[in-house]
Amino acid sequence: MENQEPRLFKNKYSTKFYVGIVLIVLSLVIGKITLATFIIYFNDDTIKLVSLIIYILSWPMLLLGVWWVGKEYADKVKRYFQYRYYHQHLVKGTKKAFQLTKKHTQYFKQNTIDAFAKTKERTDSVANKFKPWKK
Repeated sequence: MENQEPRLFKNKYSTKFYVGIVLIVLSLVIGKITLATFIIYFNDDTIKLVSLIIYILSWPMLLLGVWWVGKEYADKVKRYFQYRYYHQHLVKGTKKAFQLTKKHTQYFKQNTIDAFAKTKERTDSVANKFKPWKK
């Protein structure tokens, strides 16, 4: 078993999706064949009529295939763009939070250093005031 990176969502489609693709391709092939026979045998009314009926019957196949493929594909595209939008938002927000944290950390660090320096000054000044009494 290979180590593969986990993905947020898999791009695997359902059986309905693949059957829909087959229906679309099959409908288009049948449509082109019936169009060719309609044109080639234009003078033969029987073949023309059969070609026309088969052509008309291929349309529901095409529509069903487009419905199955389109619905699932649209859902996948919608999920992809939602993921991208939220990912970009997350990255932008994380960078902003990092920059603010960095800025405030530097500010508090400097204030802490200043406070320690002032405390040391005050401690030294108080210690110097009481030095004469220590004798």
